[in-house]
Amino acid sequence: MIHEFAHKIDMRNGDANGCPPLPPGFGGRRNAREARAAWMAVMKAAYDDFREKTILAERFGAEPPWLDEYGATSITEFFAVACEAYFVNRPNFGRDFPEVLAIFDEFFLPKRP
Repeated sequence: MIHEFAHKIDMRNGDANGCPPLPPGFGGRRNAREARAAWMAVMKAAYDDFREKTILAERFGAEPPWLDEYGATSITEFFAVACEAYFVNRPNFGRDFPEVLAIFDEFFLPKRP
């Protein structure tokens, strides 16, 4: 359920792309374009690293990551799988994806004035 809900959040600004619509000033950025670029930089780095680990496990017998390997199919699926892990297995998620945890915390748990 969380996975599919994450896709719906992602699609609120058009096509699913791994970046939901971000509120003004997200991450201390001046505008939406800068906020989106910062979000995507974090997500892309985490996705690339995760994808590499799943490839090493699949092709060369390395230890597979605990995160659902379906997230390695695209950054869109990585966002949904990561959202699910964020809510269901926060300790492991925070250990393995600290940068993603930080942006998810800011997005899902915004500070209130």
